[in-house]
Amino acid sequence: MVRKAIWWIPTLLCAAVILSFSCQTAEQSAGISGSLTNSLLAWLPFFKTLSAETQQTIQQLAHVWLRAAAHVFTFAVLGFCSAMLARSYRLCRWMIVAFLGCFAFAIMDETVQLALNAGRTFELVDLLKDWAGSFIGILLVMSGIWIRNRRKREDKSDGISCTGA
Repeated sequence: MVRKAIWWIPTLLCAAVILSFSCQTAEQSAGISGSLTNSLLAWLPFFKTLSAETQQTIQQLAHVWLRAAAHVFTFAVLGFCSAMLARSYRLCRWMIVAFLGCFAFAIMDETVQLALNAGRTFELVDLLKDWAGSFIGILLVMSGIWIRNRRKREDKSDGISCTGA
């Protein structure tokens, strides 16, 4: 029972963090990601030697990429946690259940942004980033399971290898 309950905590926490970002106004969201972008670019020693126009172009491009990465990363974490939660219930098609849950949550997340009418909109591109992130998180769980099962099979072998060594 505890094993099942333990994955509810990070899954719900991740969902709450994503929703808290979605409840921000457009200005708040842009301000946070903009200041993070500027902080990251300040670490690059050559950035300050560039012209003001080049700096602004790089800043805008980096800002777009950072926001895209944030979508993918947060939903990859949600996908991972959802997959582990679904697996803890020993569901037959846990990966499908996890993806459908993330799929529905991403639609709800974008709908919340639209419903709050705080300068944010429902964007299909953001939805695709969210779904891609969810898929990556679920793939990480599937990869870990595959590696674990492969190691178990190797440990159970009697020492005879296929290479003849």
